[in-house]
Amino acid sequence: AAPPGSGKTASGLVAFLASAEKYDETTSFTHYLYLAFQNNEDENFRVAGSQKLSDDPDVAETQGAAFAVECLERLLAAESGEKMIDLDVNPPPPRPETKKTLKRLLDKNFPEGARILIHVDEHGKMLPLRAGREVESAAFRRGFLETLANAERVKVFATYTELPGEIPSAASSATCRIPAPVPPLDVDQVIAEFDELQYPTAKTAATRRRPAGEQERLQATLKFRLAARLTKVGLLGVHLDKAGKLGTDLKTNDFAHFCHDFAATAAQADNFTHALQQCVAFCALPPFFPNKKVDPNAVNLLLGVPDNNKEASDDDNLVRQIGDVVVIRTADPNVNMLTSSLWRLLSIDDERYRVYAAGQNLLETALTSTDLLSGTPLEHAYAWVLSC
Repeated sequence: AAPPGSGKTASGLVAFLASAEKYDETTSFTHYLYLAFQNNEDENFRVAGSQKLSDDPDVAETQGAAFAVECLERLLAAESGEKMIDLDVNPPPPRPETKKTLKRLLDKNFPEGARILIHVDEHGKMLPLRAGREVESAAFRRGFLETLANAERVKVFATYTELPGEIPSAASSATCRIPAPVPPLDVDQVIAEFDELQYPTAKTAATRRRPAGEQERLQATLKFRLAARLTKVGLLGVHLDKAGKLGTDLKTNDFAHFCHDFAATAAQADNFTHALQQCVAFCALPPFFPNKKVDPNAVNLLLGVPDNNKEASDDDNLVRQIGDVVVIRTADPNVNMLTSSLWRLLSIDDERYRVYAAGQNLLETALTSTDLLSGTPLEHAYAWVLSC
């Protein structure tokens, strides 16, 4: 799970393309299928007649399995427009029969040896969530995902903005999930790609000496704040602009508006140090989440929880139910660390540990203040982690 505009949808196609470079011909993916249930213009899949969802979770699960095959069949038929698929009034076929139907469908449409990556986007929106039907809705989606994931030659990559709300925060969804990291923003690459963001250091690097200590501190602070501001503005604008699909109307384009104002701020400075100071102040963020969400796992998320692929403890289950999970690789290839994004960490609190809120407040001040003496974000970030 990741916020809108963070690049999670595009990461599916990137993973497909990267598989050919990372693996050999016997293990890389050969085909990519995209099943979207929201934000795909008029090409979304939808459940029609959701009132026909069975009251029996087992039957609802078989309905989800049959729905998965129907979605894939419509996708492979290249039907255009929104695809409304009605739930059959009659009991759906048994899961083994559905599995055979899916196999025939794949054998018919793909050559022998094909390895298929199916990207399921926003599966939580495939049917309306109705009060009192949370268990049946979860069973329906579980049947959908398991049917595709258990098919031969198929891997499922699921992306979503938020975890489905009916899954209890302290319980597992009963479906295995391996978190896939979304690449973080490379602020140096963004600066290099957009002339408006090339503050003086990027334009005069060849003719200037190494910046003095104060200028180095300002540059590090500016990059941190700039990356944070761009993330809040929305990374979708970065991708669309480079693809030539983003307009230049400053009234409707937040990204173009930000770049224009950033360049104007740097141009008004008298010298290099002043330009850095002005840009640092310009990149100050608005106040963060006044109402923090109480989360008993806040400290664990800040420090990172080992993900060693063994049987999950209660704390591990809590982490897996929190959206926007970030995977940090360690020196041990068998153990990763699970944490969350900066925005998630700043939006939650655990009243049992006051030091968490104290460190959080320090970092918020460093990101939102226009006072250049408020300290650097990285210093406060280190202090926050070490204090916990």
